[in-house]
Amino acid sequence: MVARIRSEMASEIQQLEERLASLRGEPKGSAKRRSALSTSRQKLSAETQASRRLQGTYLNLIRRVPTNQRGQFKQIARTKGREDAIKALRSFLDR
Repeated sequence: MVARIRSEMASEIQQLEERLASLRGEPKGSAKRRSALSTSRQKLSAETQASRRLQGTYLNLIRRVPTNQRGQFKQIARTKGREDAIKALRSFLDR
């Protein structure tokens, strides 16, 4: 329901901007088209993408470990890094 309302609002805003542009005498299509849904996203750097991918892998593996045994892997991640924690998690889960 919220998505539908957002969509309708974006459409109404676009129509109002086009109407304002025509009232100002601007050529059709020159109005800036902004909508609540089309927020520009910045591209992530390769480093950020790699970090997020690594974090996703870590979280995917850690959730498979019983809660009472997660502390040791969290400690590895904090001290040695997520790469080593992932290696330890994989070896633990492969047993």
